[in-house]
Amino acid sequence: MAAQDTVAFIGCGGVGLGAIAASHFSELVRIAVDADDAKLNVAKKAGADYPVNTSNEAPHHRVLELTDGLGPDVIIEAIGLLQIFRAVVEEVAFAGRVVYIGYTKEPVTCETRLFVKKDLDVMGSRNALPEDFRQAFRCGNSGCFRWKKR
Repeated sequence: MAAQDTVAFIGCGGVGLGAIAASHFSELVRIAVDADDAKLNVAKKAGADYPVNTSNEAPHHRVLELTDGLGPDVIIEAIGLLQIFRAVVEEVAFAGRVVYIGYTKEPVTCETRLFVKKDLDVMGSRNALPEDFRQAFRCGNSGCFRWKKR
């Protein structure tokens, strides 16, 4: 991610929160998207700037509002739902990046023309080993992540 990117984190479970917390050291605008207020409150403490509750508001319109109508530069998908896999390709900004951390057990079909027309980078991420998780826990326990008190 580049400085000044707007990043939407879709899903604020353990994986999404880890991604938000890890991004805390960069100058990003962070949008946390989830249907659970409790998870969104934790996401704010982890560094999210803008919570979007999909139970209370239309995420498409709210995220567009937060990105001046452009869409996020980066979307990190951390849910693994079929409909979300499809939607993030449509929601990300032109020349944006989509990172799939979540995965679905169902086959996914999507409009691949958008990959080309929007000049997207689409990738998956699972490049973590057990030691990476242990290091993250050590970092969290030592105060390395600066949780915001809100």
